[in-house]
Amino acid sequence: MQRLKYCGLKSSTAIILIHGLCSTPDEFFFQSAELARAGYHVAGLKIPGYSFDESLVHQQVKPWQSWVEQLETCIGSMRQQFKQVLVGGISAGANIVLAMVLRQRVVCDGVVLISTPLKLNGWNIPFYQFLLPLALYTPLGVFWSYKESAPFGVKDERVRSWIERQMQTRKVSSAGASMLETPFLREHDRIQRWLRHELKSAHLDMPVLAIHSVEDEVADMRNLNWLRQAWKTDCWKELVLSDCYHMVTIDSQRARVTRAMMEFAALKSDA
Repeated sequence: MQRLKYCGLKSSTAIILIHGLCSTPDEFFFQSAELARAGYHVAGLKIPGYSFDESLVHQQVKPWQSWVEQLETCIGSMRQQFKQVLVGGISAGANIVLAMVLRQRVVCDGVVLISTPLKLNGWNIPFYQFLLPLALYTPLGVFWSYKESAPFGVKDERVRSWIERQMQTRKVSSAGASMLETPFLREHDRIQRWLRHELKSAHLDMPVLAIHSVEDEVADMRNLNWLRQAWKTDCWKELVLSDCYHMVTIDSQRARVTRAMMEFAALKSDA
């Protein structure tokens, strides 16, 4: 397990952040910088078999359970060093955080779930999405991979152009990898299916801040509703955004996302 740390000086609170599928901690660049400036100890996780690894020609996936175990190990380590530990994730990273909460094998003090894709049902998901299992779970998947294209989860045209330039020169951008190979998508589909099953009977009391955009092109607002139904009301906080797409941490509303995360962290630190 590798960690990219932004170390604060004042707080006894550690904040672990998990990026999206086959991506990098750059997705939380703005939030990490502000949280560290406020004195929090921030760890941007790079998880083997989940995160993008620039040293590899071909990315190598690991089972989704190992993704969650890496997070649980990190939480255990942080709890030995800090009074409080908060965990946040975006997109598939939010699913990893949610799986950690549902497994109940470690304890943290609060979670931030951003653009949580329990189901891929946003407005930019193609109508033939129902055929995806053929690519994921049959030999046909050998001939298929998913190539990222506009809007790259970003509504802000200036930011989108920046991401597009990164995609043209690198295999990974601040919004994720330029290509997602079938094994990664298969494991993400598996964790989604497990989460949807487990949430049906869940009644969670973990303090949570859930952030979602009404214009999310990957996972629509029903995903936020499913999460809300699984949480006790007095533990639930949410921020609903407009004028941005899936990658809210880098899109036009990133300042609101950062402010909400700062407020949540401050609230937990004062508890």
